[in-house]
Amino acid sequence: MEAPPRKKLRPGDKEVSQSGSSASYGLFAPFRALGFITNHVPFVLQVHSARGAAIAAQVNIVTCVGRSWAMWSGDAMKLLFVGTDAPSSIASLAMIGEDVWAASGSSVIKYVRGKQATSLSNPFDSTLSTILPFGSLLLALTLDGRHLLVWNTTSGELESHITFDNDFTAAQILHPATYINKILIASAEGGLQLWNIRTKSCIYQFRSTNLHDSPKSNSPCSITALAQSPAIDVIGLGFSTGEVSIYDVRTDERLMRMHMEGGGIRSLSFRADGQPVLATASASGNIALWDLNAGGRLLHMVHGAHDGAVSSIQWVPGQALLMSSGEDNSLKQWLFDSPTGPPRLLKSRSGHHGPPHLIRYYGDDGKTILTASRDRSLRATSVVRDTRSHELSQGSLAKRATSLNMPVSSLKLPPITSISYSRTRSKDWEDVVTTHQNESTARTWHVQNKRCGRWLFKMPEKIGERRVDPGVAKV
Repeated sequence: MEAPPRKKLRPGDKEVSQSGSSASYGLFAPFRALGFITNHVPFVLQVHSARGAAIAAQVNIVTCVGRSWAMWSGDAMKLLFVGTDAPSSIASLAMIGEDVWAASGSSVIKYVRGKQATSLSNPFDSTLSTILPFGSLLLALTLDGRHLLVWNTTSGELESHITFDNDFTAAQILHPATYINKILIASAEGGLQLWNIRTKSCIYQFRSTNLHDSPKSNSPCSITALAQSPAIDVIGLGFSTGEVSIYDVRTDERLMRMHMEGGGIRSLSFRADGQPVLATASASGNIALWDLNAGGRLLHMVHGAHDGAVSSIQWVPGQALLMSSGEDNSLKQWLFDSPTGPPRLLKSRSGHHGPPHLIRYYGDDGKTILTASRDRSLRATSVVRDTRSHELSQGSLAKRATSLNMPVSSLKLPPITSISYSRTRSKDWEDVVTTHQNESTARTWHVQNKRCGRWLFKMPEKIGERRVDPGVAKV
């Protein structure tokens, strides 16, 4: 049989094999992920200074979404940009001016308005874990903790690199304020060193006995978080044991010590509006606030701030506003109405923190999707605008969880097994029905009111001689 005539190729077109093995010429290509807000990679906070006294500063947040990133506005939490996919998963993010830099695999990619502009090559071909802007330079640590790479962001050339000793696995880097050409490098073994990146020399090695107390077990006390305080020469250190140290790097002296229950320290940040408050976040999802004027006294503990490990926290400069992100796929803003008062949740963007197992279109216009996940939640996700996406409320679970001192997730309904809906007069009554695992009761939901409905439908065990199979809903 004679083959069909082939389409004439224009100059610059690439020939595709008839087998269709090229993935770039498939019928469907991924566009962007819905409901993906952030993951375990720390977010980047950028504040644009106001041009006039009557204009508030603009805050932008960049979060990692797998092989891409998303930029959100701080005022309304609206999605501004979504970067194009990197070759591999992004391990670290940074911003220099208006440009976004991302460590992906063994290279660093520069994005300009969401599109890849250039890439910095890595001669060691080793995976990168952390990047840090340093003036016109960009610093990067390798995942194995053996090397520190220094690039010139203007020329894109690798200026130098530092190789560490075998007993020092670099894990965190920080530029102390006002220190010229010097950075602090923390190790997985619990050590801390001060380096000059121009001369590539270790200036000082801090005594580990001063940094933290000796752990009770033989496991190493790793430094998992570093932060600069508003005071010069003073930094904060977080450890895998839950210990927190306020440290003076000039005198090599520990000024304060705190301990946070519930896992290792994942992130810490000093309040930057004149109030002497330190915020710390743990791997169990809690956020603690410490009064530094009272010797590190615990002010408040926000239990279950995230339904999983907190990946990053950061105070907005000049404001009583704390940003936090977690591995539960959520980004939150916490507002403090008084210097010593507890925080309240101001705004948030979130999605499922477990894979969705039920997906149904809601309505005939194709603009809204109902999704259920093993995280025991029901969400309405907008295909058109992210700000319209929301989780349907199951009641005042946060207050109950606080009074019972237990996570919110443990009070939610069992996982949903089926979903059905009817848009007929949906403004007047509930329009969604769900059934749940190990329950013989169907529940109603009101999408417009964003909450669980009033009605419960108890299913009989038998209808005549036929046994009813629980877990199926139809409207």
